[in-house]
Amino acid sequence: PSGWIFDIGMEGGTFISFIEFVGNGTRSWSQPYDFDLNTWYHVAVARSGNVMKFFINGDRIGGDKDCNGYVIKPLSGHPLRFGNYESSPNFFSGFVDEPRIWDYGRTDEEIQDNMNSSLTGAEEGLIAHWNFDEGSGNTFRDLTNNGHDGFIGSVSGEENAPIWVVSD
Repeated sequence: PSGWIFDIGMEGGTFISFIEFVGNGTRSWSQPYDFDLNTWYHVAVARSGNVMKFFINGDRIGGDKDCNGYVIKPLSGHPLRFGNYESSPNFFSGFVDEPRIWDYGRTDEEIQDNMNSSLTGAEEGLIAHWNFDEGSGNTFRDLTNNGHDGFIGSVSGEENAPIWVVSD
């Protein structure tokens, strides 16, 4: 398969990473970060040209990551997932709110200006945006007009089933 994963991991330390799958191999860009438990974080990755940047709470962490020659594209034939990927028995044990996908590499200022703001879905360049404010049911709606609605649920039992949580 080919495609990518955005990951927050805790194996051998805490880190954020962006992983690209190409054929039978992978390429990854990672940045260590010491996350505190029970604390909300705004996490962003932006790519512009050949440079990938990581942000925590609007601040750039680490240096620029060279991704020259790498094409980032969706995992062909597989749905976008939050909190797990297809063949993994591991699930993200935490909360996710307001994920957004843009069609260009956001600037430092754009990330800082919008990180604490709710968006309408009509912003230029916004491909998909989910605020997870439905509160019940199995569908979360894409606020853009692009139709990237999603399904909330679990195929491996209720102990791993996501739950709705009211946010501010």
